[in-house]
Amino acid sequence: MGNIIRLRCKKCSYTFDAYLGVGFLYPVVYEETLEEIRKGTYGEAHRLFLEEHKDAAVNCENVLAVCSSCGHPECVKDMTLYLPRTSRKSPEGLKYDHKCSDCGGSMRIFTEDEEVTGIKCPECGDELERDEEQRILWD
Repeated sequence: MGNIIRLRCKKCSYTFDAYLGVGFLYPVVYEETLEEIRKGTYGEAHRLFLEEHKDAAVNCENVLAVCSSCGHPECVKDMTLYLPRTSRKSPEGLKYDHKCSDCGGSMRIFTEDEEVTGIKCPECGDELERDEEQRILWD
């Protein structure tokens, strides 16, 4: 199941809806994501990790990402590669370095369990607040 959170600026009324999770299509999205990694879409490090660790898994859930430079929010796949707990191999995992689609800056990832605070409005610079009345669960 996924959920939608709305971020709102009280100063200029800017809003951003973050569609988090994956929903019932998780198996399809998961397989498509593995194929994209194998093709090199997410970089050579991810491709090699998956090639070297046949039992590796990927977190393909949508997460909220916010640019550290310009404040642009967007939803992206988490893309962390990891080994199952039953595996005794190393390394423990490989995080993906998300880049802003607007300016190319580094993105800060907010997990679904993490409190969304300190995000500046990309329009006016005021702090965005989570609109708790607009939380929606989807398949």
